[in-house]
Amino acid sequence: MKKIAILSIQAGYGHKSAAEALENQCRMDETRCEVLNIDILQWINPLFSKLYTASYEEMVKKMPEMWAYFYDRAERGAFSNRKFQEWLTELCSSRVIKEIKKYNPDAIIATHFLPVQLILRIRERENISAPLFCVVTDHDIHNYWFMKDLDFYFVPDDEVKSMLHNKGYDENKIMVTGIPINPAFTDLPDKMKARLDLGLNPYGFYILTTTRWERPENLFIAIESSLKLGKEVTVIAAIAEDRKAYKKANEIASKNENLKVYGIVSNMHILMAASDLLISKAGGLTTSEAMAAGLPMLIIAPIPGQEVCNSIYLLENDSATLAHSPASLIHKLNYLFKNKDKLEKMSECARKIGKPFAAKDIISFALNHIK
Repeated sequence: MKKIAILSIQAGYGHKSAAEALENQCRMDETRCEVLNIDILQWINPLFSKLYTASYEEMVKKMPEMWAYFYDRAERGAFSNRKFQEWLTELCSSRVIKEIKKYNPDAIIATHFLPVQLILRIRERENISAPLFCVVTDHDIHNYWFMKDLDFYFVPDDEVKSMLHNKGYDENKIMVTGIPINPAFTDLPDKMKARLDLGLNPYGFYILTTTRWERPENLFIAIESSLKLGKEVTVIAAIAEDRKAYKKANEIASKNENLKVYGIVSNMHILMAASDLLISKAGGLTTSEAMAAGLPMLIIAPIPGQEVCNSIYLLENDSATLAHSPASLIHKLNYLFKNKDKLEKMSECARKIGKPFAAKDIISFALNHIK
């Protein structure tokens, strides 16, 4: 049986979730392969792990303008001391190397550039012969993700493929698959059934909002503005990371039965299938899930850099609209609610670019190309 190692890191929601989607796909096809999923930040130097994750999370939450500056500068070639990056990665990752050698995979798939740098740095010395695949998890290809010695790229769209090729990478080693999401998105119930499965009224207008990296004030502007649309509207709030926001949302729900509050969920595919509109930021996984569900998006507060690129991709494909301020959010929410034909067209456009089988396509390709 073939063995696949999946390497990711917890920096935002997307990289680890993409890895989990690939792992789930492997387990659905367990007669062909076994799988090891490693979040390398859990296995490396604790200080480095904490600094790496915390610095990113705090910067995008509290200082997005600074993140935009670093993102742009790095794209232009600043902070590109690859030798230092590779030395630091190897120094902190001896346990990861040991586990990979022990597992002896037939293929390695990474959903973040850091494990790619690690494997490229040590694979010849450590005699790791498995092909190395990289999954790009946003509609952009930053300089840190570009590595000529990589064996193969899986990318979300044709533009990212073209960008890689223009940087000098062999286009025959790039496959447009989409971003891997939960395989459950390949078999969604219709809207009515999804609502009944959730114990909800099958009729009415449903707005889904989440707290994946959004500032809490944006969440509550979305909730309160949606509830003001009328009794026809039900708001589904999936609040996983923020206890204070979860508590506050439940206080509102205790006074308004049209607000349904969820904590950590394993059925996001059902919540999306039940909804008419998603109000959210534009993470690569969130947007990919929404498109697979044919769910139009009202995007708020995208992180500068990768999420702006994701937003542009959806806007160019007529499957989302962008609110640049709380006042803009209220205006566009009211417009979409009153123009259901516009929402339906956005839903059709979302389905056209949705790639629910991305995880299956990636795993199948990797298995078929193992020597």
